[in-house]
Amino acid sequence: MRRSFAIEKEAKAFLEQLLAPHFVLQPEVALRHLEAGNRLRIDYLARPHPNIALPFPFPWFGVEVKKSCDDGSLYNDAIKQAIHYTHCVIDDDRRALERINGHRIERVYIFPGRGPDEWFRSSDGEWHAKKDCKTASALTG
Repeated sequence: MRRSFAIEKEAKAFLEQLLAPHFVLQPEVALRHLEAGNRLRIDYLARPHPNIALPFPFPWFGVEVKKSCDDGSLYNDAIKQAIHYTHCVIDDDRRALERINGHRIERVYIFPGRGPDEWFRSSDGEWHAKKDCKTASALTG
């Protein structure tokens, strides 16, 4: 799977081609942040095609697209953005979204995914998250 694109538009075209057989995509969906009240825009809301045989575990999910997450700070920024979107409600008047307008987005995914595993390891080769858990455990007793 590709992890980097020259421009975000190229990443969106790749994602659309990848998901179109399985999901209905609504691009550039307007949102409203529940706490701050400001308006945001997510790249896509997606729902499974009705003709998909297997049941999908949730009706809608968001996708935020970046040209690349090949840099650790870019990936962290994308994660923060995705988290912000989960604190939003859909605020979009399009007919295709009227049934879910005003609802929260509970799941937001980032495309493309993170870079190589070595970016997420410390200099001693241990996973950063594992080290953070050990630190938190030591602090809380």
